[in-house]
Amino acid sequence: MKISAVGITTPICSSCKRPVPPTEKAVKFTCPNCGMVTIWRCYRCRKLSVPYKCVNCGFEGP
Repeated sequence: MKISAVGITTPICSSCKRPVPPTEKAVKFTCPNCGMVTIWRCYRCRKLSVPYKCVNCGFEGP
């Protein structure tokens, strides 16, 4: 999911569901299980190992 305002699209963290600002040290990767979904992780969720879940296959990761 992404939020769009005036042509700028902001990704949403897959763990905490907050917008990920462009200046944040976030990461994006495809699901390690199915490879179909792009998963975004904000800096805070990465550091705290907050779990994420793939919306396509249900894979859960740290």
